[in-house]
Amino acid sequence: MHQFSVIFTLLSIIFLSVLAAPLPLDRSLDKRQYSGSGIGTWFYDSVNESACNTRNTDYESIVAVSVQIFNSQVFCGQTVWIYANGQTQSATVADACEGCGPGDLDMSIGLFQNFASLDTGVININWGVDSS
Repeated sequence: MHQFSVIFTLLSIIFLSVLAAPLPLDRSLDKRQYSGSGIGTWFYDSVNESACNTRNTDYESIVAVSVQIFNSQVFCGQTVWIYANGQTQSATVADACEGCGPGDLDMSIGLFQNFASLDTGVININWGVDSS
């Protein structure tokens, strides 16, 4: 009986250890399923290094994603498709946006000008992370 108790206890410990072990996160699943709807704004990016540790020019097709959803392992370098004012453009996530809501994107001036003039300032957008 004592031997059975020891074996049962050991098996219980092993079983509980496996259950308690953290599972790896599948970041690729997160990015494929993410899309947003909100406002698009524009920014100058040629001065500072970004949250993705890159330096970009103002005329590259880049965006900053809201800090509310930003995770550099998921978003940095990912392609997003942006739909606004009857136009569709792709861009690369290169930064985080402090003033953006969770569905908003801050765009480089070159990218924003594909949708509207800079004087417009704010546009309604839909966007999604490229799943390919």
